[in-house]
Amino acid sequence: PDGQGGTTSHNHGESTMPEAKASIEVNKAEKTYDVSTDFQKQLKQVYQAYLPVKDAFIASDAAAAKGKAKFLVDAINSVDMKLVKGEAHTTWMRDLTVLSQVAEKISQENDVEKSRILLSPLSDQLYHTLKKFNIKTGGFRQFCPMAMNNKGAFWLSDSDEILNPYFGDAMLTCGNVEEELK
Repeated sequence: PDGQGGTTSHNHGESTMPEAKASIEVNKAEKTYDVSTDFQKQLKQVYQAYLPVKDAFIASDAAAAKGKAKFLVDAINSVDMKLVKGEAHTTWMRDLTVLSQVAEKISQENDVEKSRILLSPLSDQLYHTLKKFNIKTGGFRQFCPMAMNNKGAFWLSDSDEILNPYFGDAMLTCGNVEEELK
């Protein structure tokens, strides 16, 4: 991608976002697994359930994020762990723990800024899970260098247009496309 849709060359001032909690450890993609198409479809449904949560953050709507996260929790819990065996099963169970814990926290949080902190590990874990299990979403991994007190944070989108979920209207187009998720 040519980076259209956003820029990072201008100064947005200091972020008011609280410090991100380091207690959530994301399980990165170190290898990929061949899994059944049923399992892949179920993980793609998790991605589809993630998108409205991300969109609620773009709108800075804590109530919507909370409500949409409940559907995401349901989608995560609907993935049939019996569809994967051996090392792939163990990997999914580790990823499942992170995804379900973070989505559950978002579904219980009333403060949009606190919820936004949780979007970062949720997005990172979902990205790595999609990569591990070769899920084709047709989406994009996007990045804002200003999020999380200028540490930067990623999110996933079904569009290459930059609509930043970490700042909403304050910095709606800050960020860039990092990767196309084919």
